[in-house]
Amino acid sequence: MKIKELSQTMFVRGEDQVSRLEMLGKNLSDKTLSQKRRLLDLIVGRFGEEDLESLPSAKIIKYLFSLDVARSSSWKNHYLQVFKELYGEYVWKTGLEIVVPTFPRFSNSSKKADVFSTDELNQFFNCAIWDDEAEFLLFYVTVNCGLRMGEARGLKAKQFNFKKHILIVDGFIRFDGSRTNFNKSGSIREKKIRVVFLPTELERKIKSYFRRNDFSGEDFIFKRNGKPFRAEFCDRLFKRMLEKSSIENRGRKLTPHSLRYTYVTRMRRYINGEVVRLLVGHTSQEMTDYYTKPLIEDMIKQIAGSREAAEKLFS
Repeated sequence: MKIKELSQTMFVRGEDQVSRLEMLGKNLSDKTLSQKRRLLDLIVGRFGEEDLESLPSAKIIKYLFSLDVARSSSWKNHYLQVFKELYGEYVWKTGLEIVVPTFPRFSNSSKKADVFSTDELNQFFNCAIWDDEAEFLLFYVTVNCGLRMGEARGLKAKQFNFKKHILIVDGFIRFDGSRTNFNKSGSIREKKIRVVFLPTELERKIKSYFRRNDFSGEDFIFKRNGKPFRAEFCDRLFKRMLEKSSIENRGRKLTPHSLRYTYVTRMRRYINGEVVRLLVGHTSQEMTDYYTKPLIEDMIKQIAGSREAAEKLFS
């Protein structure tokens, strides 16, 4: 049976497969179903025309190896777990037994992302090699403000306060495409946000971008077809721009997260580690009504001096 036929109703609320799992005591949230369905769609996109009973497991593993650092070990393990569930569905759909491959487990102890040198930053952010302003600015904001990619993808126009020259980082795009209103390690009840100063050149470019696009406060500023950039798109774009910029990547782990590591490394040249942690969100106060002026003012005082340091990021 072809994988695309086998998978049609898997991880869909109300369909037989999910009902069976629930009867077996599995508590499947909408978020979990969405995550599994999204991985299943990627599997179908790659292997949909294959017959499951004759698909060599080595072909699946070789494909995951080919992704190299484009996907984390954790992501690859989740991918394989969803693949295993296809074999269980095969038994129910056909009534035939099938051998489930013993897939290897990818280690999560991979090396951390490498950082960019000064020359490499200038190569990567050479405007002449970029065809799309939004794509350029996505990564440019990331490196200038030390953002996680989920935070950059989820940026809304209202987060930019040009009068105070700050960006309010108050949420990120989840795996399932939804956006939180709190940062990593926060929650709906215990919101965590942070502020970072906007370097002069970044602020100039963002203001110009805003003028040409006429965003309202709630608008996502980086989107395709009305939706925020997807993680897969950003990974492919980053890899393509590495190649266009002729940056040497052999033996190194350069990923979108390298831009955040680069920010942290360079900011620590000029300001103490405690302020850097506040800037990147490794430590921050838990807040509720976090858009009130006094709270923002307090946070700006905590990171005093960091804007001058951020101006030196590319030097």
